[in-house]
Amino acid sequence: MKSKTILIIIGSVIFLLTPADIFGQDRYLIAGNDLVEDMRASEKVLPDIFNDGITSDNSNRKYVPGASFYRGYIIGILDATSNDYNLPEKATGDQLIAVVTKYLKENPAQWDLPASFLVHFALNSAFGLSESGGKKYDSIEEK
Repeated sequence: MKSKTILIIIGSVIFLLTPADIFGQDRYLIAGNDLVEDMRASEKVLPDIFNDGITSDNSNRKYVPGASFYRGYIIGILDATSNDYNLPEKATGDQLIAVVTKYLKENPAQWDLPASFLVHFALNSAFGLSESGGKKYDSIEEK
């Protein structure tokens, strides 16, 4: 009985430590297609940002799950990687979200990639990498 319990524990640990891709799952959390769906929700809530890139009035902002997630996801990546890019010193979050949105609209063939890659590609193509920044990837093949 004791050896059976030990075997079950060892088997469980091995299962939990096995990489997810062995079981046919992707190793990224958010797919590009999911990000595009949330982008579309954002466009419905904040049309002024996505049409001209400028908004001075927050009164039209309301909670819509996809829209909120879209903005938060991009801003979160920017918070973690902003030193990797040559971002304009006075760039606002709305401007940078508009850059990512433009990239997504112009590159639908890449929507099957991980969302984080798409945000990186958008920022890299718009601003380039800083001297102290991360590695340059223009496509999934280079990774």
